[in-house]
Amino acid sequence: MSKSSLTHEQARSKADAVRWFNAFDFGGFQARGRDLPDAKWFNGSLFGTFDLLSKVNLEGARCIDIGSGSGLVALGMKALGASYVAAADAIHHPAFDVAREITGLDVDYRLVGMEKLVEQSDWLHSFDVVVTSGLLYHLWSPFELVVACRKLLRRDGVLVMQSLCEINDPNACLFLNSERNLNGDPTTFFIPGVNAMKGMLKAACFDIIAQRNLVHLDKFVAVIGRAVGDSSQVSSRAPNLIKMHSSLKNDPTYNFGGYDFVELMEDCESSTVQVSEMSPMMKIDESQYECRWPFNPKFLSDPVGVKFR
Repeated sequence: MSKSSLTHEQARSKADAVRWFNAFDFGGFQARGRDLPDAKWFNGSLFGTFDLLSKVNLEGARCIDIGSGSGLVALGMKALGASYVAAADAIHHPAFDVAREITGLDVDYRLVGMEKLVEQSDWLHSFDVVVTSGLLYHLWSPFELVVACRKLLRRDGVLVMQSLCEINDPNACLFLNSERNLNGDPTTFFIPGVNAMKGMLKAACFDIIAQRNLVHLDKFVAVIGRAVGDSSQVSSRAPNLIKMHSSLKNDPTYNFGGYDFVELMEDCESSTVQVSEMSPMMKIDESQYECRWPFNPKFLSDPVGVKFR
């Protein structure tokens, strides 16, 4: 693992010159994110992601963080012992470059949008762990992200996906935000119901292992699923999904709504990544949760960085 050659003063100066989406703790100082310095917790919407990843043995694993932003998840996975970590984002975030330089952690950061992920030939079916947080609802075609995640994973690898969700509707719906205006954000296009997010994962042959909800930031939901080798290994399939999978297996050349089902189930190297037993359903109270994710601050004392707002 490489070490940073920056002095404390140089690191602090570099961090102070850029805007941070996530708050960071670099040891001797912190970088501000979207949260106010006097907030009770920081990066709380990611607590579900962090909790699920804490049950995955990242030592020696190949991991990718899609929609990495400031790099808090990607750099944390590298700090926890992943052998190779990639980070992909359609938008260049200078804070990522600064965080990588300050920590001295070797992360392969590529300016690659979701639609170009599967064009990275060295990434196809090569990862043990795929993480994507806060991206699904910013896409016009959300299922494309699920399919891309599946194509990047080795068989038996795991996906951790977090999204803003519509939690009060039991139906498997995608809500068009331009019409419903559920959060007022012009960069939010489709907000999935929780069952829609999990249903898309099941359709792409992920077996859902666990789900994490939040008490205060209650619209953010995180799930973890394993990329199984056969659709029959997907538990709790709805009757019509069973029919869909059966039909596609019987006629594998059928164009799966624009996606090639054969590619999803392509024979490839299996992952040996280990996932500890965990509660299949848990609600996290951000004000009480002890977040131990690397670089996630417990407090902000005179933070540096351009104010996010």
